[in-house]
Amino acid sequence: MPSVIWWSVGLTLLVSGALAQDQPSADPAIPESQVPEVPAAEVPDAPPLTDPLLTDAPTVEMSPTWEEADLPPDAPMLRPSDAERLATFDAAAGGAVLQALAGGSRGDVDALQDIMAGSPVAPIMTRLAGDWTCRTLKLGGDLNDLVAYAPFACRIRQAGAAFAFDKLTGSQRLTGRIDMIDGRMILTGTGFVDGTDAIPYADLPDDFASDGTVWPVVGRVEQPAPDRVRILMPWPALESQFDILDLRRADDGSAPS
Repeated sequence: MPSVIWWSVGLTLLVSGALAQDQPSADPAIPESQVPEVPAAEVPDAPPLTDPLLTDAPTVEMSPTWEEADLPPDAPMLRPSDAERLATFDAAAGGAVLQALAGGSRGDVDALQDIMAGSPVAPIMTRLAGDWTCRTLKLGGDLNDLVAYAPFACRIRQAGAAFAFDKLTGSQRLTGRIDMIDGRMILTGTGFVDGTDAIPYADLPDDFASDGTVWPVVGRVEQPAPDRVRILMPWPALESQFDILDLRRADDGSAPS
């Protein structure tokens, strides 16, 4: 019996040794110093700035922008009372528009909605110069809720870094200029009765309101479309709480004479 056991153990060891000899041995680790280096990919250099495709391109000259024309040296300074009018713009507009919508005629309310439709473009995108028809809408106040007048002739022309504005026809005229003030296009001017000598806005005394024939005018200028401009005037000197001058382009000669 013991001889059988020893014979079995010997056979087991013999088979295990044979199997061990048949197994592939693991590759020895390759020393780090013997790892071959892979060269980096070569990136071609960018073309020099003297490339003909770049140097031969036409140069585009930019026209002066409103930002560059902000408050030119000859721009009139706002009178304190007019600066206060602009500072309380929202209060004037809110009350006047509510009164106009509540009490204005259907046709005048429709006209008001048409005029105020559309967001204004940035000043740098405006195209103001040209001939325009212009009509006044008077909103709020003690006399009327909303009144829309007939259109008259207006003209805007380049004047250095600003624009000159003139209302040319009608019994009430207007002359002034449009400048960039505090990031907005602002009209400063003088209204006057036809036949009266206009006083330049810069020459109006700070405490002058109106003598019935001449009055100061100040308002925001907005252009919601290439053929439309609106001038929004809070707390005007005469008759109403808020005035709107609605301009429609008339470069085709359709402006009233």
